[in-house]
Amino acid sequence: MPRPPDTTRFNRQRKAWRNQQTQADAPCWLCGQPIDYQADYNDYTKPDRLSLDHIATASANPELFYDPANWAPAHWICNAKRSNKKPPAGLGNRSRKW
Repeated sequence: MPRPPDTTRFNRQRKAWRNQQTQADAPCWLCGQPIDYQADYNDYTKPDRLSLDHIATASANPELFYDPANWAPAHWICNAKRSNKKPPAGLGNRSRKW
């Protein structure tokens, strides 16, 4: 997986993305149910907490790993169950042609 050109910049982007999803109260893109935004992002005992999911899987598309256009909010458990499988039909349409 390619390293970001600037780890500090990536961490800022990821934090801004988490804040944006929290403010929007965005549902899980995989199951459509509400996400527990009050749960700590790093609390692994909370399966309904926010998890950054890659629309185009990171394993198949490593070049998109650090691209915020490829990030979607998901429950940790939904993200873990999906693993590196393709997104469900009708989900994950890219915002632009790659």
